[in-house]
Amino acid sequence: MRKKVQLIIYFTIGITSFLNAQYTQIPDANFEAALVTLGYDTVSGDGQVLTANIENLTTLSLQLESISDLSGIEGFTSLEFLDVQQNNLTTVDLSNNTKLTDLFLGNNDLISLDISALTKLENLNLFNNDLTSLNVLSNSSLRYLNCTNNNLSSLDVTNLLSIENINCYNNRNFTTLTLSGAVNVTSINLAFTSLGSIDLSDASKLSSISLTGTDITTLDLSNNPLLTSLDITSDNLTSIDLRN
Repeated sequence: MRKKVQLIIYFTIGITSFLNAQYTQIPDANFEAALVTLGYDTVSGDGQVLTANIENLTTLSLQLESISDLSGIEGFTSLEFLDVQQNNLTTVDLSNNTKLTDLFLGNNDLISLDISALTKLENLNLFNNDLTSLNVLSNSSLRYLNCTNNNLSSLDVTNLLSIENINCYNNRNFTTLTLSGAVNVTSINLAFTSLGSIDLSDASKLSSISLTGTDITTLDLSNNPLLTSLDITSDNLTSIDLRN
């Protein structure tokens, strides 16, 4: 009789553990297949992954996986590094991934992106997407930004004390970069944009700037004594002030 009671107890514990197991839904089959390949998911094709297998991961790289839906990424709550470049993403919700410091979303089809919750983000790569706007004012730790080859018309980095490198090359409709208070910027690339003017007075640490192919008419570099690299070709340029 004692053995039967023990068997019933063990069986009950096993059922309870199974029922209490938490799963994160992964509706995109390619996303789940990639997790299986990486060893984070053990059951292929069921549209879910055991949350315990992913919630402590700090790094996730999913390049070239034909992923169009990143739903389920919210279960990866410990992620610090995420690379999902060269997929088919049009949107992504990262509001639950607040520990991210490095985010690579290049070569997708993103039309919008909300990263306001990512206050620890340091490196953001968004090249080759379809973004028409980008708000980084909440990303107070941001150091490196690459938004090359999008459809942005402006960028505001007001009072982002950490920002050092801004690369917005080849945003053809781009006309305005607001740098007020961004005193630690060292490198700016706005080549092949429609930029007509830029105020660099707060960028006293600027060492490199590229404005080739823009609509710049005048350029005041009098407050940029550390500048060592200037790349500019413009038919509209009439004057450069280098006094400091």
